[in-house]
Amino acid sequence: MSAPSARADVFTVRPALTAAATDSQTNLVFFGSSRVQNGFDPEVFDFAMAESGVDDTHSYNVGLPDEVLAEIIIDVERFFILRPKGIRYVLFEPNLGGLAFFAPNTQRSIRLFSLHGAYLVNQMMSGRLQRAMDTTEPDYALRALTLLAQHYTGLSWTPPEKEYAPWYPPRGHPREPRENGSLKDDEAYAEGVRNIETFKPQPEDITDAQVRLVLSLARHIRAHGAIPVIVTTPQYVNFWLTHDLVAKITKVCGDRDPLVLDFTSPTRYPALWDQRNRMDDDHLNIRGAGVYSQLLAHELARALRAPHDRDHFCSF
Repeated sequence: MSAPSARADVFTVRPALTAAATDSQTNLVFFGSSRVQNGFDPEVFDFAMAESGVDDTHSYNVGLPDEVLAEIIIDVERFFILRPKGIRYVLFEPNLGGLAFFAPNTQRSIRLFSLHGAYLVNQMMSGRLQRAMDTTEPDYALRALTLLAQHYTGLSWTPPEKEYAPWYPPRGHPREPRENGSLKDDEAYAEGVRNIETFKPQPEDITDAQVRLVLSLARHIRAHGAIPVIVTTPQYVNFWLTHDLVAKITKVCGDRDPLVLDFTSPTRYPALWDQRNRMDDDHLNIRGAGVYSQLLAHELARALRAPHDRDHFCSF
């Protein structure tokens, strides 16, 4: 059994955030889950931005496997504490579905559950999300209290992490041969895509608190002089959470900022759902990452060129 180790690791900053913040050329960062980490290729994106008329983009992929909205908020706060210079855009995936943030006795979950982090998690949670996580209200409360106690006392026997999370230099995308594999022909996957195509979003299933968290993050980014952009991914697992959240944000905000770039539709973006462009049902492979990064650059450039009143920001 390892000695207690959480206390010394509570304030560790992810290598990805440090790398992005200390690179003087960085002007765009993208936060999100493994769908971002595997799906966003900074080199392809920057080239496509230049093709679209937006020059000198130097982007970083700071995605983290299974990262959820509450963790993204903490990471964005930590990123700006590092005082990066020249950040123009902060893209983030409003991911609600994940389990790693709530795993028992891990450095990651202990690090998150300060009083501030616990508040964010509580605002993010809902009865529907708890059911998706297969946890009950008493189990959730007990786990949260335990993680809070571990955060402030260091009473944990989880070993120190060599790295907070895998970090792929130079700018965060794992351009490795093993990621070149394609998803095999699978009728179950095809049926799942058809279900996504025909899904009718239910914005009423998203809580007001969840929407306020998204908008508060966007305002925090804006307060640091950057343009916040909500970006979805071609999500397969727990897709309904994101569809419902985007529908609720659209209902609340209409055409007001923050910008929302939505890539959840197999009908609108069929290449992102092509099995040849996917590593597994929920992640793009290298080829798919290239397609997604090009599409994202073109859609972002188009949105930035559109007439926009930056002072017309959504409040809720």
